[in-house]
Order: sequence, then C-alpha cells, then structure tokens
Amino acid sequence: MKEVIYLIIAIVVMPLAFADANVLLTLKDVTDFDNINGVVVKTTINDKVSNLYIPKDDILKLELDDGTYIISLLIDDLDTPGMDYYGMQEVIVKDTIIQRFLVFPVGSLNGMVKDQLDNVIPNAKIKFECSKDIDIDYPEYTDNFGTFNVEAPEGICTVYARSGTKVAAGQITIEKGQMSEVDLKIQKSYFPTVELVAVLVIVCMIVLAIISIKKRKVKTKDKIKQEIQKGKIKLGKRAKDIIETLRDREKDIVNLLIENGGMTQAKLHHETGLAKSSLFRAIQSLENKQVITTRKSGKVKHVQLSDWFLETANQGS
Repeated sequence: MKEVIYLIIAIVVMPLAFADANVLLTLKDVTDFDNINGVVVKTTINDKVSNLYIPKDDILKLELDDGTYIISLLIDDLDTPGMDYYGMQEVIVKDTIIQRFLVFPVGSLNGMVKDQLDNVIPNAKIKFECSKDIDIDYPEYTDNFGTFNVEAPEGICTVYARSGTKVAAGQITIEKGQMSEVDLKIQKSYFPTVELVAVLVIVCMIVLAIISIKKRKVKTKDKIKQEIQKGKIKLGKRAKDIIETLRDREKDIVNLLIENGGMTQAKLHHETGLAKSSLFRAIQSLENKQVITTRKSGKVKHVQLSDWFLETANQGS
C-alpha cells in the first residue's frame, strides 16, 4: 500500500511541484557522501509537512520564496522495512540556490512500556540516550496505548521509562533502514518520594550536627590539655574542675584566654566566630562564675582569667 501511494506521488504530483523549483538540494549520506535518490522524502519546512519523491539519479527540488527556512528531511528507501535517513538544516533562499544537504543514517524504533503484570502504561515518561547525537525530536511520553515510535540514529541507544517512582531501561542496536523493537518493563523504584527525601535530609542534618558537636568537644578538651602540658598557664585543681562543667562556647573562650593570657572582646568574637549576642552572654556567664574578669578601656573591653580561677594567678611560673 505504501509503495502504491508513493508511486502516485511520483507520477502525478511531483512533475507539477518541480516545474517552478528554485531550491535544488543534493542529498548526501554524511558517512560516505554518497548521493541519495530514488527515495521518498517527508519534508518539514517551517512546520509545513509534505511527501515528495526523488527519482533515480535526481535531486530534491523545492519552490520557496526568498527567506530563511528550517528544513528537516525524513528519507525512506522503499527497499528497506524502516526509515533510512534523517537531517535538519537551515537554508537561506535568495533567488535560485543549489547546495548539498547532509543526512544521517537512521532506523525505525518501536517500543512499549509495561508494568510487572504486563499491563501497558500510557503517558509514561521516556528518555533516549544514543551513541550518536543528531537533532531528532524524540517523544517524551508514551501514547494512550503505552507505545512509542521514533527514527533513531544508527548505533546503540538506551531508552529509559518512568511511571510514578518506578523506572525501567533497555538498550538496543539501531541499524540503518531496519525496524527495531524494545519492551520496557517497569519494576524497581529509584526515585524516592518527596516525603522520603525530606526525612532523609532531616536525618542527615541531625547526624551532621551530632558529629560536629562531638568533634568540637573533643577538639576543645584536647586543646586545653595541650596548653596545660605546654606550661603556658598551670591550672590548679579548681580550674580543671570548673572547666569540666562549662558549656562548649565557654570552654572555647577559656581556652583562648589560656593561650593568649588575655584578649579583647572584639578579638574573641573574631576567633570564636560566635554571634555578638552569644559571645556577650557567654562572657557574662563566665564572669558570674568568677572564671574571668573584664575591664573597659574607652570603647574596648578586655577579658582575662580571674585570679580566683587561676588560684593566685599562674602558680609556679
């Protein structure tokens, strides 16, 4: 039936269409630059579709007004079961033009998406990844019968399908002019729901917070022990006992004062990275516990460890 329709096009329609042609295109296979003729061509010119026949040893002839056109060609050799070539090109028409038009070898791919019970899945999301990248308008969803068909480039293509949270994938080799089929059976779930993602994010945040707190505690204790061992400030039993009762941010401040012997509040803010309000409360708490003393000099506030905390300041130095 297909051959009869194309024969009618060739005998009746084409001579009329070619009579006033001003765009003459020689179709060439991009892989070997052989001329392509004796074929039926589905032409899409700025979204206008028509079927034309190119006789043996002839070229594609079109009648177009001056302007710029996006022309796509889908070529069918009647001796093969599937489509054979595809190409898309921008053509600028001014008076009469003669040029070559490169096309890529393709084959026809039919597919179906099913669930685990072999029920077809209409409107399933599909995606194509082929070894050769040409400008083909791949379908994005299966039709109402769960099927899809497309002209795919010669080579290996992987087709993915998704319905809800379940996916499937299949790989197939496309041959020029041949018909290929792939059935995708959706089985496993790789796409977690929004709720599951939210739970995982919250769990990760909690775990990271716990790890961060533990690391900070270990780091603070280790630093204090190192400074005591270095002998910069010799801490008595009172100081050691008090340090164990302090909160982390208070320990950080005490550790910095042990290292430096005294600092300004601005310097403590820079070194600890605490917010000014948090630093103010921590200093106030340490002062209430008699661990530190503060002194103002103009607008600058100085902070140092108290004599009481150090038990008469740096014994043995």
